Amino acid sequence: QIWIKSERWRYILHLQGHKLKHLDALWIYLSSLYLGAITPGRLGDFTQAIYLKNAKITSISRGISGVLVDRAYDFYFLFLIAMFGLIATNLGPMSEVAGWLGIGVSLIFPLTVVQLIRNPRVGNFFSKVSLVKKIPENITEKFRQFNDGLRSIYGFGLFWLALWTLFGFLILFYQYYLIARAFHIPLSFLSLVPIISLTILISLIPITIAGIGTR
Repeated sequence: QIWIKSERWRYILHLQGHKLKHLDALWIYLSSLYLGAITPGRLGDFTQAIYLKNAKITSISRGISGVLVDRAYDFYFLFLIAMFGLIATNLGPMSEVAGWLGIGVSLIFPLTVVQLIRNPRVGNFFSKVSLVKKIPENITEKFRQFNDGLRSIYGFGLFWLALWTLFGFLILFYQYYLIARAFHIPLSFLSLVPIISLTILISLIPITIAGIGTR
């Protein structure tokens, strides 16, 4: 499952025009996975960008944009599955309403974000603001690099990233299912999936290390 995630991240870098060997991507992803586990909200994941800069593959700003896309795919799929889970499990009187509302938002939000990123007016607007507010040129340049990193990820590549994400989560959910079976917990695979999705989402709240406490 970790290898699949490292390959997805490597593919994001490929879409951005950067080359990284399969094994190097895995080592970097493993390191950031450890750092992410000991930092609130898995903020340590963003150290992948530092590794890329030290290896002279890309700048930190473009590296952060790739890590952000990588995390966004995880969050999006978890959120969508959790919303279906709220509808199916019927946890309370408002759970079904919240579930359908969440699904509606999850369908509209990515399309809106992609349109904003691809719109050249966003970059122009920031350039104008930076001139008026006298923002230092190095900060403006870093924003341009970050924005270019996001804009380079589009088209059919988004579909392949979705497939990588779905495949990785299927393995993760099946691992949880096997653990539940080992403990003789009478839950089906389909009923376990939304519970795990919601649990992982809550554990991402940057309050405790490794999500301990929120779980």
